[in-house]
Amino acid sequence: MGVQSLNPKTVGGFPGELTEAHPMGESIISRRGMREPLSACAALPLQGGAALQAYCRNRTEVAYRDYFYAKKALVLSVEGEDALIEGSAIALFACPEEEALSAISEIELTEGLPHTLVDGEWAKTARRANASYLIMDFDADTLDTALDCAEAGGFSCLYHPGPFKNWGHFELEGGDEALKAMADRARARGMDLGLHTLSNFTTTNDPYVTPLPHPNLLKMGETVILKALTPDEPEIPIEDNAFFSRLSTLNAVRIGNELIRYQRLRQEDGVTYLSDCERGAWGTIAAAHEKGDAAARLWDHDYRTLFPDLKLQRAFSSRLGELFRHAGLRRISFDGLEGLYYTGHEQYASARYVQDCYDIWGPEVLSDASQLSHYNWHMHTYMNWGEPWYADMRNGMFDYRRSNQDYFRRNLLPPMMGWYTLRKATRKYESTTPDDINWMLSKAAGYGAGFAFNMSSDALTAHGKTMDYLKLIAAWEKMRMYGDIPAALRETLRDPRTEWEIEELSGGFNVYPMRIAAFECSPEGAQPGMPSGADWMIFNPCREQKMVFRMRAGDERDDGGFSHLTFRAGEDFLSFDIRLDKGQYLIYDGGVTAEIRDKNFHLLRTVQGDGSPLRLEQGISMLLFKCIFDGEEPPYPQVKVFIRDEPVFVPYLPGEEGDSGVR
Repeated sequence: MGVQSLNPKTVGGFPGELTEAHPMGESIISRRGMREPLSACAALPLQGGAALQAYCRNRTEVAYRDYFYAKKALVLSVEGEDALIEGSAIALFACPEEEALSAISEIELTEGLPHTLVDGEWAKTARRANASYLIMDFDADTLDTALDCAEAGGFSCLYHPGPFKNWGHFELEGGDEALKAMADRARARGMDLGLHTLSNFTTTNDPYVTPLPHPNLLKMGETVILKALTPDEPEIPIEDNAFFSRLSTLNAVRIGNELIRYQRLRQEDGVTYLSDCERGAWGTIAAAHEKGDAAARLWDHDYRTLFPDLKLQRAFSSRLGELFRHAGLRRISFDGLEGLYYTGHEQYASARYVQDCYDIWGPEVLSDASQLSHYNWHMHTYMNWGEPWYADMRNGMFDYRRSNQDYFRRNLLPPMMGWYTLRKATRKYESTTPDDINWMLSKAAGYGAGFAFNMSSDALTAHGKTMDYLKLIAAWEKMRMYGDIPAALRETLRDPRTEWEIEELSGGFNVYPMRIAAFECSPEGAQPGMPSGADWMIFNPCREQKMVFRMRAGDERDDGGFSHLTFRAGEDFLSFDIRLDKGQYLIYDGGVTAEIRDKNFHLLRTVQGDGSPLRLEQGISMLLFKCIFDGEEPPYPQVKVFIRDEPVFVPYLPGEEGDSGVR
């Protein structure tokens, strides 16, 4: 059983302010752990079943409602048919579960709802709907290099993370025609371009703000000033502090055509003063004002932005729609879509915004958003949640990314894993390693999920393994989309405790289960100039194989290094008369040579060892390590030994053998 709203003003869910009076009462399942509040659920879980719910508001009059941190904030009226309850409509359907997408597709086509397409197929069922894409900044001079990277990774879309000089007018460096020319160049190489934006977030350098602020910047509420002001008056007495008492990032006040930023409030004899005011803020003109003039508190955000009201937001969506249509762009993220909720019109505001864009650019632009709402499901191709900025690749919101897969399944969306990034070494994080990349790609393959891979424009020179990683992405993605992956292998790939490598063959892929044994040698207590080291016990349940390891001179210490490295495995002995400084790697692959790479995996040199190749016996064996430490606080030698198990062969799906790639 399902419900579908048939226009933006028909909101899936229940009016938030009436939640306590919900007719289902105690039969509602606890909302703990649910992604959406009760008011946003078009299909609401109940004890023993579910409720299908939608509503429409009369939006013809100005209203005052509690939302975000404001009490009785101003909610402006809506113009046109969207303001009326008349015309609100839903579709109810019932079908076998496996036919739900087919039923919704029929509703979309019959009722004239948005019906997004990928390669001419409906986006909710098209195989390439969740094809991964490359995020990389570019301009006219660097576009070809970025396209080369996208092609190497098997991507079909190159996506710019931040092309705009401002948000609001969305002005571009070089202008619209330069962007169109780049999109044409990309299309000639079989590649689409996309752009990132923050929907209705409005930067303070935008012409809607400065030097003459637009009259439709969004107001939280307003009061009047209690005395005439000169242009340089630093303190402003106001009649009512209801919308001014909570300080925010910008603390923006509008009086006439002047924007003012206040720093604090002061009370004296029952009067509230806006104090430490910056007059003529953000490039507006400081002016004199009369007693009784309106002072409006503007909504702002921690991103140091303002917002448009519903009327002005149509100019934002029109600009984006026309830009995409003119330039022929094919992908966008409606990031910050929750910014539309500052209007007080909840899901209607975001649905109206996305619909207005869709009406201009048509059904072939792929989109996702920072949040999903009932009506916008029709226009968004997928959701791609999961950010890479706050932890390393393995720990960056993985539980959240994993939980999203069930959410996508329940909401009939193509699976996506979120954003991942190619990281350079920092004081906190190690540079992205080959096993990190394989780990991430194996999880995506297990869930059948696409992702966005983010790398900076200098990645080719900043990281020594960039092209190798892009080739790995191409192989894993080809298997994910065109390989006949057994269900049991998919389940094992999903397990975050498992490690994998891939090898592409003419008829399919070998997927190798990997075991990684990690060790560390402490320099504590080592006598300067004397050999020191460690004995590491390795359990190899697989066949006997060549020894493969990566040693890193851990860079958490401030000074020193280690030299005269010797290794013994069974009867095999190998030494390297070299020195590793902090952050450097020794990469050994079973012969009598090794590579020394810097902290970002740039090859410094290849070194010749003295001795014989090291072997890893089956069962329990020992790897003995010796070195000489120098410096007051030398880095720890950190070793990862890589053990490869017998491969699982994944053939191409019928009819896909020999496919040239994901693109």
